[in-house]
Amino acid sequence: MSIYFYYSFNESYIISKEAKEYYKNKDFKEAYELAKRAYEKDRYNRQAFTLMVHSKESKRWIDFINQTKRYL
Repeated sequence: MSIYFYYSFNESYIISKEAKEYYKNKDFKEAYELAKRAYEKDRYNRQAFTLMVHSKESKRWIDFINQTKRYL
């Protein structure tokens, strides 16, 4: 029961959950910013770290695709 309260009220995990929603909605820039903020608050938040890395890579791929579309 106490683990539930830790994850429910820990600010880092609350921000991490919000970042996950942005990631699901393909808003990778906002997801990255929120995940980064959550990770800075708690370096042991694995969800925040994973979201931060995946959001950054997804954003890089989208930017790359958009850049190549300009040359077609």
